[in-house]
Amino acid sequence: MDAQLSGFVDDVDALQTLAATDASIERIRVTPTGWIQSGWFAELSTLDEFRSFWQQNGTFTLRRLLNDGETETSDDGLTEPQREAFQTAHRMGYFEVPRAASQADVAAELGITASSLSERLRRAQAYFAETTLAQAALSKQ
Repeated sequence: MDAQLSGFVDDVDALQTLAATDASIERIRVTPTGWIQSGWFAELSTLDEFRSFWQQNGTFTLRRLLNDGETETSDDGLTEPQREAFQTAHRMGYFEVPRAASQADVAAELGITASSLSERLRRAQAYFAETTLAQAALSKQ
């Protein structure tokens, strides 16, 4: 491991320790700007170890945190609450110019707070932007 990763990772011993934690990386998708991976962590402290390691040895951005039992569909990459928020906002005219519905209107329709709606919409939009830009970059290669 030292021979293969020492030029890329500052602390190979820490990486080996991290590899022995109660976690499972389920999927890694390479993009033009890095990689996106999903996995399972037995404890939030294990996720925090993972995050700390990659912040010290590269970059790390937490995009989505699901509780046990929640699922992310693979067809569009959104969680069910994100999809519902996005579809409802679109249907109600939230994305129109000028807006036909306010954030408060959409949140009330969904029975959630405006801040929860805002978070769901931002995460969905970030996912769509990243995947769209990644696909555009790949098509230029």
